[in-house]
Amino acid sequence: MPMFMGDCISDRQSRNYTKIPPDTDVLITQCPAYGILDFDDNINYGSEDLLQRIKQIHPRLHLFGHIHIQHGITHNGAITFSNGAIMNVDYSQLNDANLIEI
Repeated sequence: MPMFMGDCISDRQSRNYTKIPPDTDVLITQCPAYGILDFDDNINYGSEDLLQRIKQIHPRLHLFGHIHIQHGITHNGAITFSNGAIMNVDYSQLNDANLIEI
């Protein structure tokens, strides 16, 4: 379900995260989870509520974007996190695609 700025500044974002089914294998969001490929300008921009939900449901993949400077892939246990932001930090060129073997 898409979310907008109004969701981020109200509790709708948290309510939407609780609706993520517990059997989710691939989770796709705009926002990263807090502390995972979300750091820019000395700030973690990720969502703490999303991080908690991911810890509950343990998807195999979490695909997101948003923080261009943190483009890449990381693993946390059995979960693969992919920040697939398509442009580099200054929007001057495309990033290479993140390739994930499943």
